[in-house]
Amino acid sequence: MDNEEIITAVDNTADDDLFSGAMNLIGNYRHTMDAKGRVFIPAKFRETVGNAVYMTKGSDHCVFVFSEKRWYDFAKEIAMKSISKGIVSQRQVIGNAFRSDIDTQGRIILPPGLRKFAELSKDVVVVGAMTRIEIWDAARWDVYDEENGQDILSAFEELGI
Repeated sequence: MDNEEIITAVDNTADDDLFSGAMNLIGNYRHTMDAKGRVFIPAKFRETVGNAVYMTKGSDHCVFVFSEKRWYDFAKEIAMKSISKGIVSQRQVIGNAFRSDIDTQGRIILPPGLRKFAELSKDVVVVGAMTRIEIWDAARWDVYDEENGQDILSAFEELGI
């Protein structure tokens, strides 16, 4: 094997590691959050994330939910930023993070602070985002999806696809 083949093999391994199991974190599912803040995580998602998850504030007022491995990768990336560039992220993302075991009925408990941040009502949408899960208030998701789902070509162009 020459150097170029070795580099390609390493690059492919890194990609495989990043997305291993992530193909199960796709789609969106509507569920009801109970009065205790428990939300059902779809079986396909549970197969990927394991028995416990880490959650924190996400973009667009949703809750990001990570497997343990993905959480450590995500938190490490934030923690490695310089204080001047990363202090807000460190405080808001790491400081508002919580761990939750998945119960025998496939549910996690969302802490009150994250429920308030995401303005979650009884009706929620659990969204697969390849390397994480997002939990949205159903009404907010519907507006977001309507506003952003119409021009998919622009979204692809923005990604360079």
